[in-house]
Amino acid sequence: MINKQSNAVFVIFGMGPAGLFLARQLRRAGFHVCGIGKEDDIGRYSNCLEHYYATEDIKTIHKIVKEITVSSKPKGYICSDQYLTMFLEEWKEVFTLIDFQEPSLELLDLIADKEALIRYCETLGIPFPKSYGGNAENENIVFPVAIKPNIKRGYSPIKKVTVISDQKSLDEFLENARGLGLTKEELLVQQFIPGDNRFEYGYGGYFRDGNPIIDVVFQQLRQYPQGVSCYTCEVMDATECARVRTLVAPFLKATSYCGFLQFDIKKHGQTEELYVLDVNPRPWGSISMLEPKCGSRSLFEHGFTAEPVKVRWRFPFKEIVSFRNSNNVSYGDIRKIISECEYKKVVDLYDPNDKKPFFMQISIAGMKVLKKLKHR
Repeated sequence: MINKQSNAVFVIFGMGPAGLFLARQLRRAGFHVCGIGKEDDIGRYSNCLEHYYATEDIKTIHKIVKEITVSSKPKGYICSDQYLTMFLEEWKEVFTLIDFQEPSLELLDLIADKEALIRYCETLGIPFPKSYGGNAENENIVFPVAIKPNIKRGYSPIKKVTVISDQKSLDEFLENARGLGLTKEELLVQQFIPGDNRFEYGYGGYFRDGNPIIDVVFQQLRQYPQGVSCYTCEVMDATECARVRTLVAPFLKATSYCGFLQFDIKKHGQTEELYVLDVNPRPWGSISMLEPKCGSRSLFEHGFTAEPVKVRWRFPFKEIVSFRNSNNVSYGDIRKIISECEYKKVVDLYDPNDKKPFFMQISIAGMKVLKKLKHR
């Protein structure tokens, strides 16, 4: 665990829901916390932050980091793909200025390179859907396929996931994507794994030397847009949980993984085979579902042991529009799932000791809508 120092300062890059959870956990453990994030990051309103810097400009971030590190070397966490990609591609010096707390830079580079990551996982026996690259017009493709934007920074002009059923539709999609300014490197074309969101699993936690300090296997039952959860429920079936953990254990062990990590996993609707869809080397969007498992302690405290409670997590503000996703599990079916066990419910962003982020959702949503309209 992190060595406790009364004057230790943590810098969190990216203050969305994941960064907000982390800030609250660090503050509970007695650390000083400051955040660097976007203007519309909800965590900027947290009372757990001593300072907040709103910027997406790398030159401004240079200046801020230089100021922060004048008298000491702070510790750091990256909670956003945007900032992770920025540092890996444009400013690796930051990893010498700030003591980032896991994983290693070498491992971050591997995970950021999707093709290299898939090849590495295949050597460990971890299956991904078959990938066709982003220039799939002339390849021998087995349809249907799923197309995802491989964009870590900025706004994507296409949906998170698009399912294509034939070559003609694929040709039209790729031509349209090029017209929107996307290169083949910014598109991921993969074998489509059938099944609605009851077959969408997540596995995430905080790890030390490849072993979980705290972890959870969950179903991503409702998502909006597809790929972004707004209702998750911990998996109750012990056998299914074991299958998921066994699937990714070779990666955790081979890398002696330390830090936060989350896998997106899909179970095939007919064969029930498990496939890894994505690997996130950081706190993930629905990570606050771990809150009840932390109890009254912080997961950064020595001797921390997770509470054995079962959790379901909701993001009500995003749920309002989730009916637009046909892959979502109906609330009737969700009621059947949660009737099997007594779950502790977590409402994302809400904390009775830090209420402002929850109540600022409408304002932040308005800012995000304006930003999207600006990029159209």
